[in-house]
Amino acid sequence: MGIESIIYLIIGLFFAILVVKSFLGKKGEKICAICSAFALTWILLLVLYYLGIYDNLLLIGLLMGLTILGVYYTWERNINRERTLFRLPVLLTLVLIGYFLLTLENLIKELGTLVILWVVFGIFYFYRSDSKTRKFIDKIVECCKKW
Repeated sequence: MGIESIIYLIIGLFFAILVVKSFLGKKGEKICAICSAFALTWILLLVLYYLGIYDNLLLIGLLMGLTILGVYYTWERNINRERTLFRLPVLLTLVLIGYFLLTLENLIKELGTLVILWVVFGIFYFYRSDSKTRKFIDKIVECCKKW
């Protein structure tokens, strides 16, 4: 199954999801047809990979990366500004989950690093009202706004 077939699959899923959404009414409004088409494609390809039927792990990783970024942007859009402090831990957690799904490697050391990162950012969040800490937190939160 080459890239052309995958493109056709994504297009087909996109239009099929649009049809399903039209039957769901209000419930279907929260479903993104593009996101769902890409996610369903990489999930299907990942299953086929583990069954030994499909072998292009690079394409699965690229498609999975789109979903990871989409989940991250959805999370970011739905939280208050103070919680944007957690951008790095959230994104790294999603990447680690994706990596695990692709490799099934034992990631205990990496998981430990993420736990420490979450704890450190949790401490920053807890002390965000302190003026010195606040300036540092503002730099973290605004890291992506000045370019």
